[in-house]
Amino acid sequence: MNDKYKTNLGYNASKPKHTQMSNSIERTRKNNRINPNSHGIMGMGHSRRSTQTTNSTNSEDEINNSEIKTKQSKQENVVETAYDIANKARVTIKIAKVSIPIIITLIGLFGIVSFLFIFICVVLPGAGFFDSEEDITTQSGHIAYLSTINSNCKSLVVEGESISLDDYVANVVANEIGNDAPFEAKKALAIATRTFVIKNTNSCKQEVPSTEESFLLYNKNIKPNQDTIKAVEETKAQIMFDNNLLINAQYDNYCTIEETRSDGTGGFDCDTTNCYVTYGKISSSKDISSWEHHVVKVPISYKNKLTGGNCYGMSKVAAVYMASMGNNYENILKTFYDSEMVIESFEQTNGLEVTNIPNYLARTSRATRDNPYYYNQSSGLSANGLEGECAWYGLCRAKEILGTSGSSKTFPYGGNGGQYCEIAQSFEDPFPISTDITKPKEGSLVVWKGGTSGYGHVAVIEKIIDENTVFISEASIGNGAFGRTATDLLWTSGSGYNATNAKYGSNTLARKANCEGNDSGCQHFRKISLSALGNYGGLNFACYVYLLDN
Repeated sequence: MNDKYKTNLGYNASKPKHTQMSNSIERTRKNNRINPNSHGIMGMGHSRRSTQTTNSTNSEDEINNSEIKTKQSKQENVVETAYDIANKARVTIKIAKVSIPIIITLIGLFGIVSFLFIFICVVLPGAGFFDSEEDITTQSGHIAYLSTINSNCKSLVVEGESISLDDYVANVVANEIGNDAPFEAKKALAIATRTFVIKNTNSCKQEVPSTEESFLLYNKNIKPNQDTIKAVEETKAQIMFDNNLLINAQYDNYCTIEETRSDGTGGFDCDTTNCYVTYGKISSSKDISSWEHHVVKVPISYKNKLTGGNCYGMSKVAAVYMASMGNNYENILKTFYDSEMVIESFEQTNGLEVTNIPNYLARTSRATRDNPYYYNQSSGLSANGLEGECAWYGLCRAKEILGTSGSSKTFPYGGNGGQYCEIAQSFEDPFPISTDITKPKEGSLVVWKGGTSGYGHVAVIEKIIDENTVFISEASIGNGAFGRTATDLLWTSGSGYNATNAKYGSNTLARKANCEGNDSGCQHFRKISLSALGNYGGLNFACYVYLLDN
């Protein structure tokens, strides 16, 4: 993968040629140096001294002719003028001797500053070293980052052409490890390649560098076979993270550095049965000394395939060996990258699905108990004690939509489901609403009034399927395992579960048991027509609350 170690399990690329800098500045200085003994401008000074000697000699013969004196006076004026010019020339030349080196120095400093500016602001971000990591380590920032990747990485610019990310990954896998490699090894390499190229193109915003610069072997003349394409499809959108940060997922052939380096890597050696070397397990940390180390072993029969590497990340040869021994792609990746590494899809994560709206993620399955927008992470219970209620879900989902989208607005409190139109308008920074049922928007609340208890209902427009159909999410106690007809709990409208004589001990714990009893979280997801929204279970449509409108 590294420029020096690009190998297809046996191919060893030559080292790139380097150019040498010429000493052009020194040659320029020598060529422009002025000889003070030369003729030309400096020679004009000798003209004055010659004239003065002639005048002294002729002074013994006094000539009183006024015409001759006048001519002599004019001649002296001419000589004096030449002398003045020579002095000015000397001044100019002296200034030049001082200022040329200064100018060269200033130009050099300007060039260095310009280079550093471009390197820091353009090159390094393109290499993926500055990802605004402080902003993406939080859960909400991480999910928003996944959304950004999904939006940007539909395609890549490679060698001046736009191709899909999957096509690029499949080509690299075929070139790096070969179409005949074990299936699980190709899946592992597909995820590592996808992670690496996203990391090093600033989330696909910049063109993929050439093969000589990017460490990855790409050759459009070598085509992936169907097995390789399938390996990429089965790992579609999967990338590796550590502490919510993309891993710089380098890989090589197999490191053969015999010296044990100061960071503990290297030490390649073989005995009669195996070859061994110590690798560093790449993490999100840029401090290489903090990376875990492990010994990578392959049978001696693989020795002729060991063509070098840098001792960091995944060894392709070892990945092939591990796959041949029955290891799946996840085991292979966890062997070579940080033990805390997780594999995530940038198309869907934690029940959230990326949409075409920037930074908006639609919820398509339940929020689990590790989601801080819905559950207290200390107790594992709902923060307000009303788990399973539509108003509980509506408030939590509103907070999640705003938090993960990067909005500066908040939805500080809720109420009964039917009150959300008024509540949304009561905040210091109110949310716009619409009473036109034909104008739903993704990421908006939908509110109904009425019902036997008068509490109304609230749900969320997650996606717009077509002009007449939407996909909604909602919650209800009735969606749980007990519902409102539990045999060992008495449900009281407005009070919840009466747990006085129940085994759960409290209303809050009873609600948790109800919602987790069938693993639904009391949450429900469905497609529904706009006409059905007009009268939803006997409730009357009231408004949409547009959460994402400025």
